[in-house]
Amino acid sequence: MAANPNPGCQVLVSQGGLAPDQVHTLSHWFNPCAFASAPAGELGTGVRAPVYGPRFVNTDFSVIKDIPLTFREGMGLQFRAEFFNLFNHPQYWMPGISGTGEQDIGTTSSFGVISSTVNNPRLVQFALKLKF
Repeated sequence: MAANPNPGCQVLVSQGGLAPDQVHTLSHWFNPCAFASAPAGELGTGVRAPVYGPRFVNTDFSVIKDIPLTFREGMGLQFRAEFFNLFNHPQYWMPGISGTGEQDIGTTSSFGVISSTVNNPRLVQFALKLKF
């Protein structure tokens, strides 16, 4: 908190300031007070990508069973069960500048805020295929 010259960063959010009480929450994924705008005409000292949003966790799973049909040679039945996002893990998204995911310290209202999700919830599909 002390490194940012913005006076709002010297006070916690619960006390009316800008510094979050806790990070890795939907309203404060990271501490925006850890960053300050570079002076006019200078590039600043930060690395290219100092923070990342939440991890993308996705698990897909398939079960396939081939069943030979004995009353005709070469004939068979295939059953498939496919699960997408098996554990129904939410995928959080920080929209940033024009929905690109880029975060800009100048947009303090959306800087570090997770306001939506991407990807689908759990999807299950079944298929039955007759091969002849």
